[in-house]
Amino acid sequence: MKVEETIQKFRQSYDQEGRRQEEERDRRMLENRQRVRCYFQYDGAFHYVPEDFVFLKGSCKNTWYRWHLGQESHGIGPFKQLKNRAFMTLDLKSDDQLLVNKADRVMTAIETYMSTEEREVGVNKDNCGEIFDNYYPELIKRLYGEEKFAKPSFRWMDLTYPTLANLLSAEKKRQRVEEE
Repeated sequence: MKVEETIQKFRQSYDQEGRRQEEERDRRMLENRQRVRCYFQYDGAFHYVPEDFVFLKGSCKNTWYRWHLGQESHGIGPFKQLKNRAFMTLDLKSDDQLLVNKADRVMTAIETYMSTEEREVGVNKDNCGEIFDNYYPELIKRLYGEEKFAKPSFRWMDLTYPTLANLLSAEKKRQRVEEE
């Protein structure tokens, strides 16, 4: 009887710990989700970005932070959450829409290297830099090759997301041609 009781207590403890871990994971996921803010009113309507908003061609790291955290100082939510919204056609000029699509391509490519657990938790203020620093080099190695990546003269941290988006498009075209 003692063995059975011990096994039963172990199972209860194990079940409680599993539930606690699930609850903790769910809590972190909710905590890390950021809602898009709609603070900007002009032209008689509410908008997700200010009227003078321009989507900049910045470094990948800068864009990564804005993509996942937004520009809090300007009241703009994470660009990642804005990309699929109707604001694209209403609030952005066509050049900006093109840049958002390019940023999406690059940020998504970096995210493919994330583990399942990292995806469940999501990118947040606490892990944003670490995730970028871990996986951005992997994308650069894939696009440029290990040999070029290793050269001290290769300034891979200075690459802009439009440059990488163009390389990703070229890579995809090559893959399609190879499949045919």
